[in-house]
Amino acid sequence: MARPDFALETECLSFAFPFRQVLRDVTLSLPFASITTLAGLNGAGKSTLLRCLAGVEPRYTGHVRLFGLDTRKEPMKTRQLAGFLNDSFGFPSGQTVGQFLQYIAGLRGFTGAALKNTLDYTRDILRLSQDMWEMTAATLSGGLRQRVGLAGALVHQPRLVFLDEPVSMLDPPAKREFFNLLDTLRSNKITVLLSMHHLEEMATFSDNFIVLSEGQVIDHSALSVLDADGAAATSARRVYLKITGEAAAYSPLVLRCTGLKTVRCRGSEMVLELRASDADIAALVRLLVLNKMPLVSFRVAAFSLDDLFQRGAVS
Repeated sequence: MARPDFALETECLSFAFPFRQVLRDVTLSLPFASITTLAGLNGAGKSTLLRCLAGVEPRYTGHVRLFGLDTRKEPMKTRQLAGFLNDSFGFPSGQTVGQFLQYIAGLRGFTGAALKNTLDYTRDILRLSQDMWEMTAATLSGGLRQRVGLAGALVHQPRLVFLDEPVSMLDPPAKREFFNLLDTLRSNKITVLLSMHHLEEMATFSDNFIVLSEGQVIDHSALSVLDADGAAATSARRVYLKITGEAAAYSPLVLRCTGLKTVRCRGSEMVLELRASDADIAALVRLLVLNKMPLVSFRVAAFSLDDLFQRGAVS
């Protein structure tokens, strides 16, 4: 079998409750060993999408493939490939961390030496000390509780893990520690898809982002695309133009710009949203000058992740 191109692919994934459409034709892909953040307002469909991808909610239409395997045709294999941490994770207050993870691993079919090996793997990758191993649920801080939840999602050694709002209730130090754990997963060739609201934190650890609005993907991009030397070759930019006359008359011209996503015109002002390198911006300037656009001002700014979130709010 040929090596698949992506860790996860969906094609026209849709889901509906009675009288309400939740997901509409979601098509996306996740690169191997990457961290992708799923953003969107409450009710956008983030949790439902993660549940469909993880196999918890099977009543969707369309296609989901994990590492090239169709989740409907190969349900047992694909469930072994993926782990899932939902937003309401918990375990009995009197149970220790070790007992909980041993129970979860047992449900996954691990016994004997295989059980010991997978528990050792989980302890190692998430740095669970012996003291943590013996703590009960009632004594765990929020950060440690989420680490244990992540351990439960990883105990069967999946290659892809889905995390639903894993840091929403954590304080800043606990969030940083959790993000460090995600970086460890990426280093161990594990692909991560997580949902969250705080977009300003996304850029510190995430490779890609997906913005969901009313069940539809409205943006799906890399936070930065690296060149061969590791420098940021392209990034999300916003270009502000002011000209003499009506900006809309020059819309056909700027549509030739590399990496262009949206164009908005109002009177003499134009705003371009694009993914572009410095060389692309220079080429845009040449294009405008050579075609005698009557520029009054030209300004380039980094594209805020919160802008994408707000686009979902008003789309």
